[in-house]
Amino acid sequence: MTAFAIPLASAALLDATPPGFRFEVLHESRKPGSRARVGRIHTPHGVIDTPGFVPVGTNAALKGMTNAQAASCGVQLQF
Repeated sequence: MTAFAIPLASAALLDATPPGFRFEVLHESRKPGSRARVGRIHTPHGVIDTPGFVPVGTNAALKGMTNAQAASCGVQLQF
């Protein structure tokens, strides 16, 4: 992994990270000027791969789904 400077505002956010949460960088783009990266967000409830597709729906749409239907979507996160 490449070492990089963290802007002061971002460093303050890192200090405020709740216990059990962390971000792991798996790969960074080698393309000049690109800040693209692949990583994982670790939470107390599980791991979320990034970048990722996050479907967004209304509360009614999500309440109208069974757990089996939600799991069959194959996504790690839904809003």
